[in-house]
Amino acid sequence: MYYMPKDHQGSLAAVIHGNTVERLSYDPWGRRRNTSDFGYDNVTCTFDRGYTLRRDDYAGTRPNHHLYGGKELQDETVAGRSLEWYDFEARMYDPVIGRFLSTDPLANDALSWTPYNAMWNNPLRFVDPTGTWSIDHIEVSVDNNNNYVVQNGVIDDDLNIYIVEDGIRTGEILGQMVTAYSFFSDQGNVITGAVIDPNNNSGRDFLEQIKNEDPNLLTYIPNAVHEGKYDFKTSETIPNGMTLEKHANRGMPITENENYTVYGTARDIGNYAAGFVSGRNGLSWNETRIGFDAYQTGTRKLLKGEWSPEPQVSQAAQRLGFDAGIKQRSYDIERKKQLTPSIPHLKR
Repeated sequence: MYYMPKDHQGSLAAVIHGNTVERLSYDPWGRRRNTSDFGYDNVTCTFDRGYTLRRDDYAGTRPNHHLYGGKELQDETVAGRSLEWYDFEARMYDPVIGRFLSTDPLANDALSWTPYNAMWNNPLRFVDPTGTWSIDHIEVSVDNNNNYVVQNGVIDDDLNIYIVEDGIRTGEILGQMVTAYSFFSDQGNVITGAVIDPNNNSGRDFLEQIKNEDPNLLTYIPNAVHEGKYDFKTSETIPNGMTLEKHANRGMPITENENYTVYGTARDIGNYAAGFVSGRNGLSWNETRIGFDAYQTGTRKLLKGEWSPEPQVSQAAQRLGFDAGIKQRSYDIERKKQLTPSIPHLKR
């Protein structure tokens, strides 16, 4: 059996058959960089034009053409020259010039760009799975329950949630994410298959509960883990067939801004609440970070003696909650002053 891992762009990175049979490296635009013969793990690899795998001593091995972006290489010979284009479904792509060879069917939606551009001229940041639009942040499709299922995404400063149908954007925006890291894993990978339910208000209710109950740190901390009262990630039963990661990243509305409904994950809501409680109880952000990171270290890497700060997906939501907690603390103090009757000074 062949194992063929991919890189962050979806490009084939290696071919493994017991040993590493072939390693592949590309420049950002998709041209192969390791095109000469070389060996790995005492296995000599021979490339035909540096693009296809040909192994004389592995009987039955076929050339592999799905390389850059996972797309199929078209290396037919025309007029004595190999095309070496990639089939991106809607269009052919030439990695030598970093451009598509025909216009984008959705070019009217981006009139300030050349219709031949690929990955918005930034293939390290964007990918283009269909040859029509590059992924900005996350894209979702509608399921049979009128919920939205995460399909693709990369981390950047675009908070919009784009709706797609058959992999192509409809032009509709569901809303915005509460942080740039919503619906992403600790490693920065999009949680494909996470479900966003626009009618699930449990997150809003939970944050309102935290605000009304105003727990102190001694009450909050032991109840925010291990399915405790304030452990929102586990507040709902995991549906059959769903992984814990997808369940923890189930999406729901949190608030509204001027233009959109703002969505977050169950994980975001739990982290926001933790930051809110910390800020409302008067801790500084540095004290908050030390506490959260110490807990992370204690639960994950204490035995290895390694300091393990929380990932950005946790920190971003915690910071939003912390800032809101600081504002709430100031409001609480001012409100208490207004409600406390003044005692006139006694004259001697």
